[in-house]
Formats: sequence, structure tokens, C-alpha cells
Amino acid sequence: MKEKLTGKLIKNSAGEFSLILEEVPFFVKESIPVTNGYVIAVSQHQDQELLQLSLKNCENIELGYDLDELVNEEFEKFDQECRIVYRKQLQESLTNMFQKAIELTNHNKFSTDDMIHAIAIALKRTQTTVDIIQDLQVKEWNVEIEMRSKNIDELRALNEGFLNNPNLYIPKLDSFGCLILKRII
Repeated sequence: MKEKLTGKLIKNSAGEFSLILEEVPFFVKESIPVTNGYVIAVSQHQDQELLQLSLKNCENIELGYDLDELVNEEFEKFDQECRIVYRKQLQESLTNMFQKAIELTNHNKFSTDDMIHAIAIALKRTQTTVDIIQDLQVKEWNVEIEMRSKNIDELRALNEGFLNNPNLYIPKLDSFGCLILKRII
């Protein structure tokens, strides 16, 4: 198994996310074959034994930022005494500032080229206005599954060694058991 495992994160029209890989890795028990690979994980709960994706992690990839991470970065810039005394107020204030900045810049979603393309399609009248707008939105991202090496206790329990072990790397999971994805830029 590779140290890095990449795939595509896809968002469907219902706002649900799926992770598609070209090949099914050894740690995946259930997958769904699709045209361009295998769905191995989803953000919504399903009856299948597919791996789970964190909706928050998927939305962070879609938006290109993590609001909590931005707040914490800015919070660390304050001196220690200020952080201790005003911790909650500072974090709330920073969160509100970032939210407001996002709202103010959110109206610039489509480029001029996107709008020219949309108008050209609209003139042909082959799609509804909603379909045209949805076609312009990005619904697919290249991602990497964060991986970790099995520790010595895990290897002993499975009677495996480090050398030439094709199953040495396994995915990192968050506290809820969801895969952790990172956007490839």
C-alpha cells in the first residue's frame, strides 16, 4: 500500500459527497463500482458498509478553507495574557469577522468567462437557468487520504513486519471514525 492515496471527492446534486478511487485498497471492506472507479466512502449514512466522510471536512475542501483553522491561526497572534483573559470573546469575534468576510466576497462566485459560457448556453436554450448555474459550479476535487503507518503493536497483533509490508499504511481517522481528506492543489 502506498504512503499516499489519492482520489476524487464528488458532490452530487443533493449536496452529498462521495470519495472515488481508481482501485480498491486492502483496508476497504465494501465499495460500489462506478464508471471512473469505486466509491469507497460517503458523507451521508447508508445501509452499505462504506467508509464515512466527515461533512465538515468535505465542505472545507469544497470551500477551500477551514473556518476553525483560520480563527485559531489569528487567535495565536494575540499575546498570551490577552488569550487567557479574553479567550471566548476573541474566538467569537474572529469567527464573526471571518464569516462576514466570506459573506461579503461570496457574491463573486463566477468569473467573467463563466458568465460568457452561461450566456452562450442560455442563448441555445438547451438547459434551464438552474441547470446552467449548477453546471458552472465545481463539483469535483482531487484529494489525498491522510495515511499513517501502523504502529508496532498493530503489526504484532496482525503478525506482520515492517519490511516489504504492502499493508503498512492505513488511513488516519478523525474522532468520529471518518476518513481525513486533504485537497490537492
